[in-house]
Amino acid sequence: MNPTWNASGFFRLDTSFLEVTFVATLKPLSMHKFVVSRTKSVAQEQTKVFCLRCPKSQPSSSPILLSPKPEGAIQLENSEMVLSFDEVTHLLSSVQHKRSGRTEEVKLEFAAYPTAQFR
Repeated sequence: MNPTWNASGFFRLDTSFLEVTFVATLKPLSMHKFVVSRTKSVAQEQTKVFCLRCPKSQPSSSPILLSPKPEGAIQLENSEMVLSFDEVTHLLSSVQHKRSGRTEEVKLEFAAYPTAQFR
């Protein structure tokens, strides 16, 4: 599940809508029906999202917990990988695969055309 962005007027994190992504392996030219339904869970944990300009308040029922970005570099971790983000640029800098212990360095560069959004 991912939070979504609302671009009406200016970009902001919209915690009232979530994007759900899943992987399905399908045979060529096949059709399958997937049904997404709401279930009652025993304990629901909030996903922590770091932001540079957090809103003053957010609904307590939101599955997203907005927190100011901590000082220093950030690492996101799950059972498979550790993602490290650069302290200055805030871009992904390395990916560590826990099972193999292999670390891949990442170098990202972005460019943009001069539009109203980037002025």
